[in-house]
Amino acid sequence: MLKIREGQLWGLKQEHTCLRSCTRPPSIRVLVEKLHAYLLPHNLKSGIDLEKENFPDKGWLIVAVSSTSNGRDEIFGKEYVPTAAQM
Repeated sequence: MLKIREGQLWGLKQEHTCLRSCTRPPSIRVLVEKLHAYLLPHNLKSGIDLEKENFPDKGWLIVAVSSTSNGRDEIFGKEYVPTAAQM
């Protein structure tokens, strides 16, 4: 928490939360990769390490991807179906 407060790590804040429905979410690993892709242009780090697999739960990751993409990611579309590699 201290690293988030000091700005060393990105943290999801309630005032920046954008809630979207994801009827068929991809795997946790794909959600983490999407989150990192949205944070990368802003030089932000989440503190989630793909190698250590210290993943938060899927619900939180969906909210984080929704918030960082302003609800515009493909996973929030009605037609989205995760591929076999994403499950």
